[in-house]
Amino acid sequence: METGLCSKQTEIRCAEQIPSLAAWVIEYAWSHRMMDVLEGLVPCKRQKGECRSLTLEEPCALRVAAAQAWSVVNARDVKHFESLLELLESIYTLVPRLITPIKHMKIMFGLKTMIVMWMLQKNHGEVSTMKKINRFFPSSLSLYHGCSKRELDLMKKTNYEFKQLAQSLLFHEEMRKAYISGQMEEHYGERYAQKLEERLFDYLQLLEKDLQPTTCLDQVLRQERPLVEGEQLLLGVLSYSPHCVPAALKRLLYYAKATRSIGPGMSQPSTCTDKEKQTLQPFTDPKDRPKWTPLPAGQPGLVEVTGQNRDSENRACLWVGGAMGQEGMAMRKKD
Repeated sequence: METGLCSKQTEIRCAEQIPSLAAWVIEYAWSHRMMDVLEGLVPCKRQKGECRSLTLEEPCALRVAAAQAWSVVNARDVKHFESLLELLESIYTLVPRLITPIKHMKIMFGLKTMIVMWMLQKNHGEVSTMKKINRFFPSSLSLYHGCSKRELDLMKKTNYEFKQLAQSLLFHEEMRKAYISGQMEEHYGERYAQKLEERLFDYLQLLEKDLQPTTCLDQVLRQERPLVEGEQLLLGVLSYSPHCVPAALKRLLYYAKATRSIGPGMSQPSTCTDKEKQTLQPFTDPKDRPKWTPLPAGQPGLVEVTGQNRDSENRACLWVGGAMGQEGMAMRKKD
């Protein structure tokens, strides 16, 4: 008990003496794929345009943002999806060579479509939902000015078709109820979310390869520079029991957030046990990830989605997976 109390006090002192400890822990966990440490992470509140200040010269900030983005999608926390859009636009502008325009657009499209479907399901109201639809699916796509005309036309067509579907569901209540209860899970449910998560993770890993490999915490662990008092304490905490590093990082992240009042509250993590040594894995297997299942909203309606709207929904829901009729299949071969 005494050792545990001493360890806790040391970890709290680390959090008090290292202002950037939370960012260091998140950066290290993301770089080393210790996804259990990142569980429950949400994006920090940023001012509009703040993401544009991110640079390759500050890899810690980029890794923290990437970890937050992945954690939100992995948890299917749709209400926070919109906070990722500016980040992904900024990363694309910063390092456009990492990914083709059409692959980037598929990730953005996936996030936006899930946001709109979530708003329709939660009955957010016609005005706010319509504003979001118009903002998310404009007729011009200036971000992708470098892609071919054929790809740009396909992107515009996909945006237009989903926009038509979303507007039809928004303004026809019975159609919306029928779609939510019968087709939303098939078209924009867990399989769709998993494909989106895979694309996002692959993209962020390409970014990771472009960054300086040594994280701030790595520098402390390797003692690549003279360490100050708080960093000496941190080195001792993480060197005391190598098997318990993930558990120690989770506690340090908790204390850092509590000390600096960063982000929402988190439940206090426990000390490392023999069971945790076995269960804490460096990466979360896709089959073990949380599932996003839409909740029913209202009773099933009698109106069926037919004609042009059915064609639009079928093409749009396949976009993230890479297939959209004959044109989509041709694009898929390049993907």
